[in-house]
Amino acid sequence: MLDAARPPAERHPESGSGELYATPRQVSGVDDCLFYHTMDLPGHGTVQGCWDLRDHWDEYLGGIELHGKRVLELGTASGDVCFYMERQGAEVVAFDLAPDRLWDFVPSPRLANPSDYLRRGFSFFKRLHNSYWFAHHAHRSRARVVHGGIYEVPGEIGPVDVCTYGCILLHLRDPFLALANGLRLTRERVIITQPFHGRSWENTVMGRGPTAPRLGRRFVRKAVRRLLNVFRPVPAAPAEMVPCMGFLPDSQVLADAGGDELEQHITAWWFITPQAMHQMVACLGFERTQVTYHEQLFNGRPHPMYTLVADRTQPMPTRIDGSYPWW
Repeated sequence: MLDAARPPAERHPESGSGELYATPRQVSGVDDCLFYHTMDLPGHGTVQGCWDLRDHWDEYLGGIELHGKRVLELGTASGDVCFYMERQGAEVVAFDLAPDRLWDFVPSPRLANPSDYLRRGFSFFKRLHNSYWFAHHAHRSRARVVHGGIYEVPGEIGPVDVCTYGCILLHLRDPFLALANGLRLTRERVIITQPFHGRSWENTVMGRGPTAPRLGRRFVRKAVRRLLNVFRPVPAAPAEMVPCMGFLPDSQVLADAGGDELEQHITAWWFITPQAMHQMVACLGFERTQVTYHEQLFNGRPHPMYTLVADRTQPMPTRIDGSYPWW
């Protein structure tokens, strides 16, 4: 049952202190940053990133009310969603990869120089973290940051009301373990957003396609945008042929790819269907789910996505410290 009625003095007693949280970093300018999100920064104007979620964050988050909630955002990147949730009245703990770690990548014998790729990965995350701290300062954010590994989310963060996974599970070798790490801390609800990838069976996955626009704020703009940005039809596969998960590094693509193109493919592992995602979170105590479909701008073009919102229906684990499993 949701606990939105708790008085403010009792709402967030688990915020923690000490070395768990990263010290805010002073970043001299945008030239030291790599922005994942296009953002409008107070005092600096618009900075460009590959994803542009502006004015459509609520679609990205499944339209969930966040006021007064303690939120754990896993994979904050440049922080655009983090700062939006904060503007909605949430207390946000933003989690991202530690500077001394590298993301999971699909091994390939065609990768000419793995050590060089690893070094560039560290540089990438340094500039990505810079973009977060630069935007954090511009927004005068009070969000706190934890750096670590997604398979070892520290229990010291304490219980949260809501946990979010924004387009990160496709980049992880073990998405179920990543889900288990965040959901063990989550009292009420998880929000998972994933992109589609143009596979022939995705129409079947989506059923009737995008949901009708919700009534409420910015209704007219959203209605027009949904009419203009309809999903492009693709050949539907029989339901029995739709996989639960698709392995994204296509063997034919990898056979012909090289250099930067190859590296783009080996940083993405899976497409997980909404049905499979439902089964995963149900195993972790979140059995009531709802899926919505939407589009967000990726490199200036509409990209189809889905958001799954799941509510906790089973008790939290008796302990949340130590290593997996926690029950």
